[in-house]
Amino acid sequence: MLSNHLGLLYVRYQHSEQGSWYDLSSAASGFLQVLLVYAALLYKEASVVLIDEPDAHLHILLQEKMYRDLCEHARQISSQLVIATHSERLIDAADKEALRLLAGELRKVSDKRKVKRTLSLDNTEILLAETERKILYVEGKTDIDILRGWASVLKHPLLQFLEKPFWRPTAEKEKHFVTNHFSSLQLIVPDFQGIELCDGDNKGSRNTSSAPKGMRRLFWDRYEIESYLIHPEAIARFVESADGKQAASQTEAYMKRYLPPALYKTPFESFATLKQTKGKDILAEIMQEAGLILRENEYYQIAEQMTKEEIHPEVVEKLDTIAKQFNYMSTTS
Repeated sequence: MLSNHLGLLYVRYQHSEQGSWYDLSSAASGFLQVLLVYAALLYKEASVVLIDEPDAHLHILLQEKMYRDLCEHARQISSQLVIATHSERLIDAADKEALRLLAGELRKVSDKRKVKRTLSLDNTEILLAETERKILYVEGKTDIDILRGWASVLKHPLLQFLEKPFWRPTAEKEKHFVTNHFSSLQLIVPDFQGIELCDGDNKGSRNTSSAPKGMRRLFWDRYEIESYLIHPEAIARFVESADGKQAASQTEAYMKRYLPPALYKTPFESFATLKQTKGKDILAEIMQEAGLILRENEYYQIAEQMTKEEIHPEVVEKLDTIAKQFNYMSTTS
């Protein structure tokens, strides 16, 4: 109902013929959204109808009804309907042949599940997918910091990536998180590349053959990445830099007593202890003996103290593999 008073226009509405009248400006956002869309459709017929997020502010049960109404309107006037949406409800309601993904270019996507997973990506991830075109999946930030420490010592080509990496943690994620997340990123950038670097204790739960195209799954031979920081000379040097020579001598004596003799003399060898025991637990005991409180997120400082000769060959091999996958070095380097 419209009324004009002293040059001002008032618009009122009521939910039923017997209901109270309300000022339109006080209506809910969803109500106004529906009114705006329907009013635009009734105002003028068009051969192409473009609508941006008609589901905005609507209850999920009303989103599908809105879609059905729009499709019926387009059918009646023989127009083409183009809808931009982030609503899973509308994606479910649409025929899969009608779905298109707009990411750089318009692409046909027949698998609704992949489209819906892409909706879970935040704006930052979409931007990084388009600009970086590669991602590293690791257990947590500690892994990134340790890898960066080693790459810095080695002056490795991968340092360029590790200085500002696009990465995501896998610890405490659901079983198929990496595969689903990576597949979503590939919908944005089809030639997207990825590496999942897994702890050695995950070999039984993750299958190397199950990695999607464009991604490789790598496993540490030892229990976890911290296991490769257990090099007596490097640890003693770190303790000395942090707490002086006396603490370093005390730590070295402790390691001689409690580390397996072979491990103390040849830390590059493959030992059952380092495959079955968390490296961070061993390091915690050593740091406690040294009188140092070193939190897990500070272990990268040991990596930064290592010399090139003290960095395990497997670490170099992993860095090389990731760098090749990400095109930071040639496959013949």
